[in-house]
Amino acid sequence: MRLRTIRIFGAATLVLGLFAATSPILAQRQSGMGAQAQPGIGQPGTTSPQNTAQTAFVAHMRRNSMVETNLSKMALKNSDNAQVKDFARQVISENRKSDMAMSSANESSFGPSATPTFGEDTPSQTRKAEKQMKKMKGTQFDEMYLSQMNGYIQDDQKATANASDTLSSSQIGSLVMQLRNTADARSKQVAQVAQSENFKLPS
Repeated sequence: MRLRTIRIFGAATLVLGLFAATSPILAQRQSGMGAQAQPGIGQPGTTSPQNTAQTAFVAHMRRNSMVETNLSKMALKNSDNAQVKDFARQVISENRKSDMAMSSANESSFGPSATPTFGEDTPSQTRKAEKQMKKMKGTQFDEMYLSQMNGYIQDDQKATANASDTLSSSQIGSLVMQLRNTADARSKQVAQVAQSENFKLPS
């Protein structure tokens, strides 16, 4: 029991580190401060607040998508739980489609020369978690995987909630809503899988 508590505490610490690393960045970019137009995106002289907000949002969400996909690919190898593997496959498939949709939206907004960009690095806390997870199997892996996914899903929910205010009238308004619905559905799924394995996710 003590070992289980330590493992969960470790997962919670890494997830809290994720919020500390991403939340200020997202808040700053959503407010339009410190966000710069990416090379090859937008027409000369067009750096409106909405263009900047869209670029920052797409970069942030594609970074999250990349991390979620990498974690889920690891889950297919390291987990023994059928529910976890089914969820991982779903995440990989959905993220592939959403990446294509975000790239297409950027191209529609800024022209065919728009270059898809991640724009943000993977947080060091996530890299540390991934390194640990490579050595884990079974329930121990599942706890860490679902804890990490839960952290990113919560960040997706916050990002899409903020973007729904600033980008509702833009060309990607409907895509923002779609991504928000996906994040909400995933939040419920992760909670259900965690409950089936009898452990509590960090809040």
